[in-house]
Amino acid sequence: FKARIEKGEKHKNSLVVVVKNMNPSDLPVALKARQAMNMSDLTFFETLKKHIKRVIDESKQAVHLDKIEIKDLDVKYKDCQSAIFASLSDLDLAAKLAYGDNRLFCQLNSGSPALSFAMNDTLLLDRQPIALSLPLDIDLSAMQLHTQDLSVALGKIALLLHGNVAIDTSKQDILTDLSIQLGGPQEPISHYLQLVPAAYQSLLDGIEVDGLLGLSAKVQGTYNQTSMPLVDVLLQVDNTSFSYPDLPRVEDITANISAHLNLNELSE
Repeated sequence: FKARIEKGEKHKNSLVVVVKNMNPSDLPVALKARQAMNMSDLTFFETLKKHIKRVIDESKQAVHLDKIEIKDLDVKYKDCQSAIFASLSDLDLAAKLAYGDNRLFCQLNSGSPALSFAMNDTLLLDRQPIALSLPLDIDLSAMQLHTQDLSVALGKIALLLHGNVAIDTSKQDILTDLSIQLGGPQEPISHYLQLVPAAYQSLLDGIEVDGLLGLSAKVQGTYNQTSMPLVDVLLQVDNTSFSYPDLPRVEDITANISAHLNLNELSE
C-alpha cells in the first residue's frame, strides 16, 4: 500500500496509523514517518472521521490519466541557421499521469530504433537506437522533484539517474542530490566505441582496445549564481588491454580512479 502511495495511485494520507497501549517509537521503520493516531484518546473517532473525509474530498479532486500512447511517429528537425539536423523514426511514446494534493506523478516511456543527428554537415549519430524511461514525482507546493531510476539509453549505453532536485524559489537556489551511472558497472569498452561517429573513426585506425569500463558520479549541493554542487566521480577499469602500432601491447589494466570536483574553489 505504501508503494502505491509513492506511485501516486493512492492519496498520500490514505494510510492511517493507529496505536493503542504502545509507544509510537516502537512502530516499524516504514510507519514511524507517518503521524500516528492514539486510539485511547477521547477524540480519536471524531479525529479519524474528519481525516477520512478530508482524504476522500481531496481524492475526488485528483486527476488520473491511465495511459496515452503514440506509435510509429516520424520526427524531423532542421535548423538552417545553426546547421543542425535531427530525425527520429518509428518513435513510440507511452505516458501515465496522476495529479492530486498539489503533487504530479508522471511515468514516461519512449523509444526509437533510429536516431540521427548531424551538425555542420557532420553526421554524429547514424540511426542509433534510443530509449527513455522517465519516472517523476513533483511536489508543486514545495517545488521539489524526485526521480527514481530515470534512464536514457543510446545504442548499448544507458545513463541512469536517481535522486532529488528541489527549487528554493525564495533564494533562486537549486538543491541537488543525484547519483549518476553511465553504462553498467562493468560496461564493455566496445559499446562506447560504437558511438564514435563515422567521420572520426579514422582516428581509431590501428588502435585496439578491449576490456570493461564503469563511470559513476555523485552530484550534491546548491546551484545558483555563486555556487556549484560538489561532484564526485569514479572511473573503474577492469581487465583492459591496449595496443597501438609501433608500441608494446599493454594488458591486464585494472584501476579505480576517483576525482572530487569543487568548482567553488576555482580562482577567477
